Amino acid sequence: MLLKDILEEFILELEIQNYSPRTLKSYRNNNLLMFTFIEKEFGIKEIEEGKPIHIKAYIKFLQRNKRKIIFDGL
Repeated sequence: MLLKDILEEFILELEIQNYSPRTLKSYRNNNLLMFTFIEKEFGIKEIEEGKPIHIKAYIKFLQRNKRKIIFDGL
């Protein structure tokens, strides 16, 4: 399954659970940033290709850039 498709499915699940529009936007943006990083750095477009090392690389990227690490939705 494509990363963008899994993100849309995840957001749909949150909508069904009646999360607020602001929370939905936050989840979408944070996950989209991670998926974009993984795609650009590793060429991964399918969720099945992802491995823990790719997520760890993203976390290190955030740490180097002093960005807040958010694990919700992962």
